[in-house]
Amino acid sequence: MGAMGHRKLEPASSSLIASKLPRLHDLYLTLDDTCKWDPQLRERRRNSMPDTDSRMMLGYILIIHKEFADSIQSLPLAIRDLTLDFAYSTPEDENYPPAASTVEGNTDPLSSRLREFSQQLTVIGGNQCVLGKELFWPLNGDTPEPPFWPHLTGVSVDYIPVTPCGKWMFEQDDDAEEPDCDSDGLGSYYDDMDDTDQDWVSPEDRNCRLFRTKFVHELFNQYYLSAGKAALRMPKLDSMLLDVSHRPQHRFWYQVENEVAKVTWSSEDDPKAFEPSDEVLQIWNQVALKHSGHGLEVEFELC
Repeated sequence: MGAMGHRKLEPASSSLIASKLPRLHDLYLTLDDTCKWDPQLRERRRNSMPDTDSRMMLGYILIIHKEFADSIQSLPLAIRDLTLDFAYSTPEDENYPPAASTVEGNTDPLSSRLREFSQQLTVIGGNQCVLGKELFWPLNGDTPEPPFWPHLTGVSVDYIPVTPCGKWMFEQDDDAEEPDCDSDGLGSYYDDMDDTDQDWVSPEDRNCRLFRTKFVHELFNQYYLSAGKAALRMPKLDSMLLDVSHRPQHRFWYQVENEVAKVTWSSEDDPKAFEPSDEVLQIWNQVALKHSGHGLEVEFELC
């Protein structure tokens, strides 16, 4: 729903349509999570419910229904396989911060609602999404009961490496040369546009400066720690793939096969560029013991 090249749907409208299909088993949503000229509009579309008289137009976007995060709870209980393609476009100039959809320290409503809904699923996937660690585990005090996924066997999330509160998960490596811009985005040919076209390009996309290649280990480890806590509550899990949908490439893959549980971390230039914390390794070893009866195998590879 709402694929590229077609009229865009208000994200919550897709949930409304799906809610009318009570026997729906598989749902694949293709939506847009980018509002370059109005970050506040993006936040409202993702997270909140507008006033009943609210009418705001930006291109094809019309806010008249409750917003996407709140609408997820209306999806049919029959759904067992959910994939959300909720594309967010990061700034072409990485000196600019990513757009924030929540305040640091607060729960990201979209991630939280997806976590709640996913407990009925057998498979969940995401593409090009901005999702917080609360996708897997609630923040402190967020819920009185720990989540439980009795049927979930597969998780595959292709995510943008920024947090919902607007933090980059990579930083500049002072020891590395700034890479040449190999992007197909607007910043690579902005100077060749005529004045009228240039006016439509947001400031963050007017130059192509892609230099963030160094892991912010704290943010990645928080993500993997929350995923490990969740995996302990997924008795049937046999695969969890968490893949960065952005440069530089980075991938986490947990898989159970023939009673062997293995985690593989893959990185673009150096297989050991990412350093999992002791806490992360400990919790995934607990996951491996629970799923296979044996300790965790760990590998580091090039992407």
